Amino acid sequence: RKGMMSARVAYQGIFLRPAVFVPSPESWQLQVHQTTLSLNDLTHGSVFGMRSLNTAPNAAGLTNIFNIVGAQADLGGRLQCVESTSGRDRTGLVSMNFGINLFFNMPLHPNPQKFTTIAFCTSMQVSRNIGHHECSWDINGPLGGYLNQGWKLVDINLPQHEAGLTQQRNKRRQMDLLPLQLSVIWFFEKDQARIAANDMTPLYQVTIVTVDVYASIGYTGSSSNLNITSLIKEMGDKGWSVVSVLDTPAAQQTGMMAMKCTVSVFFQRPLVEVPPLH
Repeated sequence: RKGMMSARVAYQGIFLRPAVFVPSPESWQLQVHQTTLSLNDLTHGSVFGMRSLNTAPNAAGLTNIFNIVGAQADLGGRLQCVESTSGRDRTGLVSMNFGINLFFNMPLHPNPQKFTTIAFCTSMQVSRNIGHHECSWDINGPLGGYLNQGWKLVDINLPQHEAGLTQQRNKRRQMDLLPLQLSVIWFFEKDQARIAANDMTPLYQVTIVTVDVYASIGYTGSSSNLNITSLIKEMGDKGWSVVSVLDTPAAQQTGMMAMKCTVSVFFQRPLVEVPPLH
């Protein structure tokens, strides 16, 4: 905590590289675009689809993200992750804008392969009990529906919960302020050439590892023992790469100022070597 109305928040970055370096003619640079996300009118189901079909978002709050993702895709850019920031702006009694950072890999090489990104929204139910919170949500539905059609998982975002983690004084989480239902936004991508060829061949598989994290809360800040380095290395040796580290609302109080939290780590790997289109 840095003051009465300010706090310093720690973030972690995860970098991926091949275990064996193979020279490639492709080169990339990272770009970060800042925008906002409003969940006031977000409905469950498809949030936005393929820009090439001129499908607009079914929720006005996603228009900024839709336009940025589409514009970068036109240049060959690929969305890498969607991260909530500590910024929030209340726009009404029940509506709020959340700060969002969109991370892209932008090609520096000519004639880049182009991908289309889509978003899908599901709900997470949060049940509050004395001393602990539980959450239930459909994981297999979105994953199975898109992976089985050849899409690749890009990221998963819990904007209401993630924004709550970086706000509300200096507590790690304000569970009493969580709504009973959260919106889970899934992002998937697919090669535009495969979309044009109506190729539905499944190319990727996803697995989830649940990690218990112990957090302590003090008067000047909070800390946790989150360390997934060994898990990432173990899974990486088997060909898996990290897609998303999702801090869920599931938690159990273990002391006056301590709790056990649940983090879901999503890993992805190719089913087979991605075959070329003929």
